[in-house]
Amino acid sequence: MCFRNTPPKPKPIERHTISSQRLYDIIREKFPRGTIHISDYGAGVYSLCDIQDIEAFLDYDQTNHNKYVKERFDCDNFARMLWGAFGTTDWAHFAIGLFWSDIHAMVMCVDSNEDVWIIEPQTDKRRSDLLDCQGTILRFVIF
Repeated sequence: MCFRNTPPKPKPIERHTISSQRLYDIIREKFPRGTIHISDYGAGVYSLCDIQDIEAFLDYDQTNHNKYVKERFDCDNFARMLWGAFGTTDWAHFAIGLFWSDIHAMVMCVDSNEDVWIIEPQTDKRRSDLLDCQGTILRFVIF
């Protein structure tokens, strides 16, 4: 029997924390319209790490290697799978959310500089804004 050596899942380094209110405000500044759901709103605290920690996780994660199947395994499935991969004890308290635009599903994160990043889960590419093919507005995001 052969065993594959898999590298350990990258762990983030907490640079600082923000309140759920501050997280809400950061997202609202970037996307003035749309619904924002933050668990433990008002009492929650979220950790922030460098974007390089998130990029290391994306390099490790295999979500983007799945095959796109229209209406069976498409953008919302990719987004939920990637967001779920961040749901470990090392990552769950970081500001990483599930993001829906008016036409597409992605993952959103806020880094230690309080910059908002949108991650395309089918390619692991990140942007600070939406491409036309990704939609024009935030429909909703959940953290």
